[in-house]
Amino acid sequence: MTTKYSTIQKEVEQKILEQYSSLEEFARKQKLDYSEINAMFHDGGIKDADVSTL
Repeated sequence: MTTKYSTIQKEVEQKILEQYSSLEEFARKQKLDYSEINAMFHDGGIKDADVSTL
């Protein structure tokens, strides 16, 4: 079942990967914690991300 959050999550990840080779590269270049980015896209989902991370 596709939810609003999973659709948004996929769209955001796709936009990032259009500009960067990986989420890890995106995190490194943006000076973000990769573990938070990875969790946002693969563990808890974007709906569980902290607002400051988004």
